[in-house]
Amino acid sequence: MKEASELLFSFLIGQSVFTDVVGQFNNAWKLYPIAADSDVPEPFATYRIREQSGATKDASSFLVSLAVFFTPEKYDECVAFCDAITPVIRSHSDFEWITTEPDIDDEDGSFVSIINFKITI
Repeated sequence: MKEASELLFSFLIGQSVFTDVVGQFNNAWKLYPIAADSDVPEPFATYRIREQSGATKDASSFLVSLAVFFTPEKYDECVAFCDAITPVIRSHSDFEWITTEPDIDDEDGSFVSIINFKITI
């Protein structure tokens, strides 16, 4: 799981379509496993990795849910990010895109770009 997390992190921070939107906070990329601190300004990203059984004997597969949070008035930016990141995910040979969708965070009304894909390593 750690290898998949490191691959995901290094790939995303190397993509301007991601870094131009998410950026940094306190000199660190705003990309967090599972949850971000409450003081991190939007937009920021979280990711969750789940191991998938049934891969080949030579590879491991992990399901990834990447969520990028935008302030409530930034719906257009949210859906534009969904459109922009999908081909980037599809371009990676170890990634298999599954779905991309905008959603809303019921807690604070933020818009969320949710990108689901599989990493096979």
